[in-house]
Amino acid sequence: MLTGIVSAETADSVTLTRAEGKRDIVPRSQIDMLVSNGKSLMPEGLEKELSPQHLRDVVAWIKGLKPPGK
Repeated sequence: MLTGIVSAETADSVTLTRAEGKRDIVPRSQIDMLVSNGKSLMPEGLEKELSPQHLRDVVAWIKGLKPPGK
C-alpha cells in the first residue's frame, strides 16, 4: 500500500507524490484499488498554530504550485 497525492496519471501508470516530496510511479497493472482517504497531508491542527497572515501565505504558496513537468 502506498499513500500520497496523485500528481500525474497516464494510461499505463499513476504517479504518487508523498509528503516529503518523493515520487512513486506505479504501473496500473500493479494497482488493485485506488482510493482517497479524504485526509489532508497538512498536519492536524496546524492552522490553529498559524497567524492569519501565515495561513494566507501558506494558501498562496499552495495555489502557486505547479504540477510536475509544467
